[in-house]
Amino acid sequence: MLPAKQGLYDPQNEHDNCGAGFICSLQGKKTNDIIHKALDILDCLEHRGAVSADGKTGDGCGLLLQMPDSFMRAEAQAHFAKDLGQHYAVGMIFMGAEPAAQQASKAALESALAGNELAVMGWREVPLNPEVCGEIALDQLPHIEQVFIDAEKLDHAQVPHAYLWRGVRPKLPWSTTQTFTFAAFLIRWSPTRDW
Repeated sequence: MLPAKQGLYDPQNEHDNCGAGFICSLQGKKTNDIIHKALDILDCLEHRGAVSADGKTGDGCGLLLQMPDSFMRAEAQAHFAKDLGQHYAVGMIFMGAEPAAQQASKAALESALAGNELAVMGWREVPLNPEVCGEIALDQLPHIEQVFIDAEKLDHAQVPHAYLWRGVRPKLPWSTTQTFTFAAFLIRWSPTRDW
């Protein structure tokens, strides 16, 4: 229950979600320019004030993209020497720094996916640039890997955008067979756009 309207406060101005910017090609063209324009949108969000005392750690920002198919196929070959099938998904997994905990997390996720008839094809460690992170973000910097999942058994005509792992714990952020998310606890992008 919200307080009653008083002074400058009006409960009609309350909302529980963050801002979002959308950019796309109406012609369906896939270009690097679209990504740079999306990064420009993120550059313009500093006014929100979600900046920590170190001046470099924010409450998070990211991009939701169409799956970069040729890039992911090349990475699968480079990291675990497998050809991806027609239908696959890639999930971003955030884990603790301890190798034993990472292995336990991976084993739990692989088991949960297998319980949903989904097979892990391989893992890729995500390259990071800690120089753009603030002190607070560095203190909490997770180990990040991408899990590549064989999604051939899904009925893609019925659920083309379905989350692959309903009921799977831990939840994977924004991972489907057609989209991919990049995220960071930054306030804005560096001039070189390095994460």
